Amino acid sequence: MCLDSLGATLIHVVSWVVVLSSHLHIVAMAVQRYFAVVFPFRYNIWVTKKRLRVTVAAMWTVSVTYGLTDLAFGWDTLAGVDGCGQLSVPKAYSGLTQLAIFVLVLLTLSFTYGSILRIARQKTSQVIDVSAGGPPDRNRNERKGKAHKFTTAVILTYTVTWSVYFCGDIVEVIHPWLLDQDAWDIVEYVSFLLAFSNSCVNVFIYSYYLPEFRVVYQNLLGSCRQTDAN
Repeated sequence: MCLDSLGATLIHVVSWVVVLSSHLHIVAMAVQRYFAVVFPFRYNIWVTKKRLRVTVAAMWTVSVTYGLTDLAFGWDTLAGVDGCGQLSVPKAYSGLTQLAIFVLVLLTLSFTYGSILRIARQKTSQVIDVSAGGPPDRNRNERKGKAHKFTTAVILTYTVTWSVYFCGDIVEVIHPWLLDQDAWDIVEYVSFLLAFSNSCVNVFIYSYYLPEFRVVYQNLLGSCRQTDAN
């Protein structure tokens, strides 16, 4: 039966779709915060609900297309089980594309959130207290510290959760014999779970540091509770 090969192929394609979609959403949220801080007066003009829907649809379209590119490599019947075959994707292609995604997303996050933090510091330094020589504005200092913690949390969480996953792909390209080791299967599972935990952790990071995200989550949970009650 070919169910094992088909299931493995489906999991592989879906995982690539989810990986790219997760990264595109992380980038989109970073760009959204960048526009909100750098261009506050033009933000509502540039960022509309219609454009957000188009952006989300485009991200999923690109992700699905990226995942389906695996099918272009065809089937390797010699590597399959019982003559069924399996998807033949060069490890070099897989590792290099995954590494490129990781580096590009990390650079984007560093630029956008670094710019946000720099602008927050500039605004803080430009504000003059009404009373000269008075005590420092505690609220300003708290906002500045919160912006720094938010930036650090997002970039650090992304780096920690995804670096193991992408480094594993590179190691597989350099040492393909690891694929036959049972211990390496455990490493792959752990890195996979760690990588996708980033999306779960981001929910708490954004809702804790950004009030608008917290309100959205509260409204969403409130509507779900009302639906269950009815």
